[in-house]
Amino acid sequence: MNVLKTCLLLAEKALRIARRRYEQGLGTQLDVTDSQVALTQARVNGLSALYRHELAVAELERAVGCPAAAPTGGMEGDEP
Repeated sequence: MNVLKTCLLLAEKALRIARRRYEQGLGTQLDVTDSQVALTQARVNGLSALYRHELAVAELERAVGCPAAAPTGGMEGDEP
């Protein structure tokens, strides 16, 4: 999940930069909108990856006959 966090941080930073550039007249509203779309897509990709991971764990547990375990974690923190 470190890659996901890095992608989110970079997308957030790109959005901040695009907003500052727009405020200073150095960028366009399209730049800001593109950065917002990229951040939203990064979030969607992260949630999709988390869902696919949880689904794979559940399918593996079912295949080997193990009881379902608690969810493995979320995007906000890997530690309990």
